[in-house]
Amino acid sequence: MLVRMPADEVVDTASLTALQCWMQVERWDRVVDLAALYEERFGSVGHHLPMVLFLKAESLRKSGRPAEAAVVCDHLLELFPEDDLAPRALFLQGILYLEQDDNDGALFHFEKLQRNHPGHELVEDGVFWSAMALAFDKQYAESREAMGRYLEVRRRVGNSEVWSFGHFSHRGLYILPGGIHSGGGLVPGFSGAIRR
Repeated sequence: MLVRMPADEVVDTASLTALQCWMQVERWDRVVDLAALYEERFGSVGHHLPMVLFLKAESLRKSGRPAEAAVVCDHLLELFPEDDLAPRALFLQGILYLEQDDNDGALFHFEKLQRNHPGHELVEDGVFWSAMALAFDKQYAESREAMGRYLEVRRRVGNSEVWSFGHFSHRGLYILPGGIHSGGGLVPGFSGAIRR
């Protein structure tokens, strides 16, 4: 559609809709290709460029290409540091670094999310994954401290989830000694464990 039609507002919006449809049916390769075409066709004047870049990064992550996704997130944050998607891109960056076993990089992005967007809904998740990054890095005392801060935030907002010593649940995941588990058992690989 982008190739044959004029680069106007209708085609801009229709292109985003097409991207979202490919996301819905989990055709990550199509999302990445269409996003690249969108960037080529509309460049920085594309009204939906922040969302297109975000969907491209998420599609790259879901297709097992976290390093490429991180580059796209960097580009998004460089072009649109104040966009509504910036906090989500920072959170995604943290997850991407975790998927690449770069705990320091993950901590950097989760802390930047907390510092730059303190009221955003993903800050709580950023605190949680900061604690996990510290645990993955075998910094157990620091991880315990961070998890304590996370649980304190959870108590203050009146979350009704049940927490008990030895394991805790977070959005359908169970972190137990020996790995990350879902209701069906050990989740193979870290990248399969990140769900929203």
